[in-house]
Amino acid sequence: MALKIIFYVLTLFILDAYAFSNNSYLITVPATFRPGMAVNMNILILRAKPPDAAVTVNATFLIDSKRITTASGQFYAGQTGSLQLQIPSEGFPENSVSYQTTKHLEVIGSGGLTFNETKSRSVKFVKKGVTIYVQTDKGIYKPGQTVHMRIVAVYPSLKVHTGKMTLTISDPKNNKLAMWKDENTASGVVSKDFELSSQPNIGKWKISVDIEGQTKETTFEVKEYVLPKFEVKIVANSYASKGNGEIRGTVTAKYTYGKNVEGKAKLSAYFPCYSRECEKYELNFEMDGSHSFVISKERITKLYPYSYGDPYSNNYGYQVVLNASVTEKLTQKTYFGEATVKTYKSAVALKYAESNPKAYKAGFPFQALIEVTRPDGSPVPNILVSVSSTTYPGSQELSKAYTSDENGYVIFQRTIGEDVTSLNIN
Repeated sequence: MALKIIFYVLTLFILDAYAFSNNSYLITVPATFRPGMAVNMNILILRAKPPDAAVTVNATFLIDSKRITTASGQFYAGQTGSLQLQIPSEGFPENSVSYQTTKHLEVIGSGGLTFNETKSRSVKFVKKGVTIYVQTDKGIYKPGQTVHMRIVAVYPSLKVHTGKMTLTISDPKNNKLAMWKDENTASGVVSKDFELSSQPNIGKWKISVDIEGQTKETTFEVKEYVLPKFEVKIVANSYASKGNGEIRGTVTAKYTYGKNVEGKAKLSAYFPCYSRECEKYELNFEMDGSHSFVISKERITKLYPYSYGDPYSNNYGYQVVLNASVTEKLTQKTYFGEATVKTYKSAVALKYAESNPKAYKAGFPFQALIEVTRPDGSPVPNILVSVSSTTYPGSQELSKAYTSDENGYVIFQRTIGEDVTSLNIN
């Protein structure tokens, strides 16, 4: 009973073991045969007469009495062997997969053991002779796009099918919109293109491929056309100083997939003001991906909203706001971008490093690290700077020139008198 259960789980059937006067055998075969398949029969001769005599086993697979394939081999008692039946890929009778069509597996033994067994009801023939692969260049398409597809079919033996195939394309309402009959190539790979109309049915479309009565269906999706988004950016100098007070930059407009946007653009520049409407400088131009601009120092000074001073009068930084709008040529859709630029009195700033000591010992040399930076915080290397220091009481001032190192640092040194209570560095 245990032996029967094991073979059932493995989906094998066993040719009944017959006990003759002094001999027997056991043969196992897969339950399902397929075109192009190599069927391995496991054969164990338990007894032969004489014991060392060879047993010749002949196996034949028939459909409706038509011989499909045959194989033979020699086996010896006590040794497990195998016999391979190579099922062809084609050439089967019509309706060969039908239940009414008779399939036979005939096994005949001769030599040291004689037997003749035929299995019919247990043999199952499935005519899935090929595995069909359908590939499209993508899974989702927009109206008006072209569907590129490739089809290839492979037998279980890995041989490529080079015979005829029929292709059909259907929309979500099962309307057949394209058909190619009896297509084939020497390589076995069939390539086709199908152009969608400007107003196709939206949803899941179907590609059907029929080969030797076997059908494979693959779907792709057609979605509504969505207007592509684009992004507007302003890239400009982060600061402007009194020595070179102009603002230079570029307005860019690109779709999310990288293509340039064509249309009309406007750039506005102004200082934020809260008690009244801000005066603005506006520049209109045609856009084709990017446009460079320059706002002069004189123009920026005129925009300054206060009656005192000018935008370059201190090193705290007045903020100039830049706004850009781009209207796409085809859709008239508008997107915006913004940036800010600060104005300063000087293009170089000196900063007392936070790591420096906050106290000193009178009568000893004092050393401190001074950072030389641009207003945006970037270091200024190899620049000559003058550092003044004053000690109190007595207001003794000392100035000395230093050159910043490659990281924008200056090492300040001064000997402090014993009567000094404070030191001012600028």
